[in-house]
Amino acid sequence: MVAKSRQREHRQTEPTERALRFALFVRRALKEARAAGMTIADIETATGVSQGTFYRWRDASWTADPRGTQVRAFCVGLGIPPDAAFRLLEWEASPPADRPAGVHPGLPETVRRIMHTLNDPNVSEDDKRVVEGVLEMLAGWCRAAPRGTSKRRNLQ
Repeated sequence: MVAKSRQREHRQTEPTERALRFALFVRRALKEARAAGMTIADIETATGVSQGTFYRWRDASWTADPRGTQVRAFCVGLGIPPDAAFRLLEWEASPPADRPAGVHPGLPETVRRIMHTLNDPNVSEDDKRVVEGVLEMLAGWCRAAPRGTSKRRNLQ
C-alpha cells in the first residue's frame, strides 16, 4: 500500500512535456553562456534572475508556470529572443501586464535591445548617455533627409 501511494505521488510530480522542452532550452542557454565565458554570477547579473530560479527551470522542477517577466529577462540578458521561450511554454505572448513598460511586441529586436539597455540598472549612466547621444544624432540625421531619399548609401 505504501509503495502505491509513493508511486502516485511520483506521478503527480513528473514534469510535463512542456516543462521538459523549456528545461532543455534553459540548459542549452546556460551551456552557451558558460561556453562564452560567463559565470553563474554573470548570468544572474545579466538576466536579473536568481540561480535558484533558472536551476529549477533547467531541472523542470517548477510546479507553477514561470513568471513571464523572468523568462523575458533571462532571454534578453542572454541575447535570446524571448518568443522562442514563450513558444516552448506554449504561450502565445506574454500577458500585457507582464511586458516591460513601453515595449511593443511589433518593434524590431534591435530597438527592443536598445530599450532594454537604457532601462538596465547594470548599465552605467555614462554608457546610457552615449547610446542616447547616438540616437539623437540619428534622429536629427533622419529629419534632415529630404523625403523619398535614402542616406543608406552615404553610410558606406
